[in-house]
Amino acid sequence: MNSSKWNFVGGHGKVSTIVLKHGVKSGNLIIFCNSKILLIDYDVFEDKSHSFFIEEEFCQIFIEKKKKGFTYNFEVSEEVDTPLNQKRKEYYSKKLRDTIFKALLSVFLVMTLVISSIGYKKYLQVQDLKNHPLVTTVKLKILEGDWERRHNTFLYYNFKNTTYKDRMDLPTTSSGVILTESGMPLENFDEFNVIFSYKNPYNRRIEFDKPTFWQLSKYEIRIAHKLRQLMPSISPTKCECIISAVFQEKGVRGLADLYFQDASPKENKYNNSKTYQRLIQMPSLNAALNACDQF
Repeated sequence: MNSSKWNFVGGHGKVSTIVLKHGVKSGNLIIFCNSKILLIDYDVFEDKSHSFFIEEEFCQIFIEKKKKGFTYNFEVSEEVDTPLNQKRKEYYSKKLRDTIFKALLSVFLVMTLVISSIGYKKYLQVQDLKNHPLVTTVKLKILEGDWERRHNTFLYYNFKNTTYKDRMDLPTTSSGVILTESGMPLENFDEFNVIFSYKNPYNRRIEFDKPTFWQLSKYEIRIAHKLRQLMPSISPTKCECIISAVFQEKGVRGLADLYFQDASPKENKYNNSKTYQRLIQMPSLNAALNACDQF
């Protein structure tokens, strides 16, 4: 006769002993729980399973026939739909929700601290430039190379016998034209003001939104050339009038819309034919542009 024994720890730490006795020749099978007969079966010669409750736990014994005898396995099922398993699933589900919430809260707090740290550092840099400004005019030199154009831009300039190298993530058109943060194309030896902190020269900012007088003159020449390409019959006076009106209304960003008025949004997602149409439909600018028609 085959015999197997298992100890099961139930609720409140109570230990139950399950004993199985199986007559291989007779097929008779008896299962005991704490020395009390739990169930009896007959003619057990093939694979079979038996289910029963110990307290509120749904238990199963699996009998499997092998080439050389039988194997016996005892399992407590947490998948069968019982009142205890329903409570267990609700508990696990709540625990999982709590764990996810705590994890998300931790991530949120860490991200908040990181962002706050970066923001505070940026704030200190801005305040440093505001309180200790040193403004100078520089001519920028772009480091040529396909890799730099695709991924970032290196700008060189000299100040007080020192060469500075700034790595900037500047926007580009689909054809690889590098743009300033204000939208106009950036070319070698373009001229801009740079604000340094005289306490920390590594804290500096290129003022793309505020071109120098000479840089603005360069922009006017480039835009006038572009307008003559688009409208060959336009007069120089009208070109100057349009450029002046746009600059007075929208600054350098408006000039970028004017320059890229024939570009599709796919070519230039920042300044293109759609942004140009929005620009000229502004009531105040529209009136100024109509006044330019007299030239």
